[in-house]
Formats: sequence, structure tokens, C-alpha cells
Amino acid sequence: MLVKPMETDLADINSLKKMNGIAAENYAGLFMKFEFGWDKGKVIAEVRDAMKKAEAVFPDGAEAYSINEINFSEFPIIIVNLTGNVPERTISRIARDLQEQLERQDAILAAGISGSRDEMLEVVIDPLRMEAYNGTAGELISVVRNNNQLIAAGDVDSAQGSFSIKIPSSFNDVSDIYALTVKTNGDRVVTLGDLADIALTFEDRDGTSRFNGEPTVALQVVKRKGYNLIDTATSVKELVADA
Repeated sequence: MLVKPMETDLADINSLKKMNGIAAENYAGLFMKFEFGWDKGKVIAEVRDAMKKAEAVFPDGAEAYSINEINFSEFPIIIVNLTGNVPERTISRIARDLQEQLERQDAILAAGISGSRDEMLEVVIDPLRMEAYNGTAGELISVVRNNNQLIAAGDVDSAQGSFSIKIPSSFNDVSDIYALTVKTNGDRVVTLGDLADIALTFEDRDGTSRFNGEPTVALQVVKRKGYNLIDTATSVKELVADA
């Protein structure tokens, strides 16, 4: 009820080379491949016009459709998988170093990393300690937020011009966070380290990469337009072998 009307109205689009339809429960999709040298703006306008005609006969309950261009030149030409019995921090560092080397190559547009997590400092508040020092979660949050930032300190005028001055007050080490003053309790200065456990860890995963069933950090190498695919893939393999 969705694919047939789309096929009927889209079949006459100029430069159309091939069309595949997919119908599934709660979903219908039409994939259109065009001849080399197609006029992108004109064809997409024709597709929109044809879809308006097809939409007129869609059944009740059909939701809004979307038209998306897929450019295969932006897909990875080769994927480098890093797997091994080493700490996550080590394999992530190796992946970043390799990414930097790959992206220096003229033929490589990007080498995106997947399966890697950014490091973070986790502050876990201890409710019993916080109650003992008569502290609140809001005080702890504001202390961290207000200290990890650049502070504007005015301007300096010179013969070369006017320059704004900012004083960095960001964290450089875990000990900086432990020593943050939350409040005073009599003669005692209560620090964040007194109220919470602080540890270097990783962000929660929002995805994963696997190779032969093993967790991996993958580098997805995208070629720059105009460079030879085979030569670029060969240079990537040589660079990885050297690394």
C-alpha cells in the first residue's frame, strides 16, 4: 500500500538507473540509483513532486516520509580493527595515534574511531559523609561547575592592539578536584574529597564494535574525492603495518 504507489510515480524520473523497494511491518523504503552525471538539484525536485502524488493515495495512518541522499564516496573504503588483551586506555591511545597518522595522508579525508570511550572523572557522593558535614548535593555540583572554567580578567591595551585576558581555572589533575573547598565547618575546611569518592574512569557506552566476536576499536577510513581507491587502501595497510 506504500511501495506500489511510490514505484508507480517515481519510475519516470530522469536519469533513473535502478530502483529497489522494501516493504516491512511499519516501514516502506525505496532505493533509487541514478546514472553517472545526474543533475542532483533537478532530480531531487522531481522526486519531491512524484512523492506528493504518491502521498495522495497513501492509506490513513501513514506518517511523514523523508528523502535522503546517500553518497557512497563518503563511506569507509577500509576499516582497521584494533584488538588485543590490553587495557582499554592503551588501545584507545593507540587508536588516536594511528588516527592522527592516517589523517595526515593527503588521500584520506577522515579516519573516524568507533568502539572507543572518552575518559572522565567520576565523582560519587557519599550520602553518610555529606550528612555528617551538613552538606548538600547542590553545593557539590556548584563547586565543581564554578571552578572548572576560564575567568575573564579584563583587557590589556598595547601598541599591537587590545587583548582580552582570561585566567584558566580548569582541572589539571585529580588532586585538584579532591582539594576543592565545599564549605567551612567550624575551623575545618570541608573539601570535595571529604564528601565523595573520585576516580578516573570512562563514559558509559552508547555503542560497541566487534571483530570476530571480540571487542575492538575500529578506525573507519574515508578516502578523499579524486584519489585512487586501490592505492589509498594499499598505503593504509602499509602505514598500519609500520605502526
